[in-house]
Amino acid sequence: MSSGVRVAGLLSTPSRRPKGVGLPAIVMAHGFGAQMDFRLPAFAAEFVKRGFAVYRFDYRSFGLSEGEPRNYVHPGRHKQDWMRAIEHVREQPEVDPERLALWGTSFSGGHVLACAARDPRLRAVSVLVPFVSGPATVLHLGPAYALRATSHALLDLARAALGLGPHRVPIVSPPDRFGLMNRPDSEPGYLAMIPTDSTWENSCPARIALLATAYRPGSAAKKIGCPVLVILATKDSLIPAGAVRRVARRIARSEILELPIGHFDPYGGDFFRQTVQAQCHFLTKNVLES
Repeated sequence: MSSGVRVAGLLSTPSRRPKGVGLPAIVMAHGFGAQMDFRLPAFAAEFVKRGFAVYRFDYRSFGLSEGEPRNYVHPGRHKQDWMRAIEHVREQPEVDPERLALWGTSFSGGHVLACAARDPRLRAVSVLVPFVSGPATVLHLGPAYALRATSHALLDLARAALGLGPHRVPIVSPPDRFGLMNRPDSEPGYLAMIPTDSTWENSCPARIALLATAYRPGSAAKKIGCPVLVILATKDSLIPAGAVRRVARRIARSEILELPIGHFDPYGGDFFRQTVQAQCHFLTKNVLES
């Protein structure tokens, strides 16, 4: 339960476990508007093979979780769900509560950095193409995008003030239509993650356009005490690589892997294999073997 709402999650464990010893664990959730079945099983399977328990979950109002309005992207709510998920995993009998790591990607990469700054018990954090600064991202996307996004967000907030249902916008779209992610690689890259039998709806309340603009999870970087692996894409069309690099350098125990790839490339193909191997090596060194 997170703030009175039932959140769905799945704990995967290795087939062989050491007797009398709790398993090291990784907590995972997806990025902007996404669900835990969007390619996270592929990452989780690699971690489980290496001896980790992996808990992946859907935010409130997403996927198998309860909550309204559906697909409500909200950084504050998401971070509450993360903190509750961390508590929940530490309570599981299969898990060693002192060997816990967080894994985040894109929008959730920012969430886990913010959570790590608040939880000194964490052993490690791995972030993939992380969102670190709303202002930097808005500048990266340009004034025309910012103007359209703001107009949609204000309409949504006005409807909420009048007690009406949310004004919804596409989460992802082609460049000739407004969507919260509408760069040329956004729609094909995002949709490639979604299982063919998914009932996911490509829309969310538009107010997130304003909430995300003010969201700066990277500002807590200096408070993070555990080791952090930051994988950034130098050709990222959504998140400015320079902003990610600056935040990573402010983390005392950071390892930075820069790859000449786009935002969605790490979720499949050769770049998936390259990034997941780097993550497995980092997490094994800092959680499993430490």
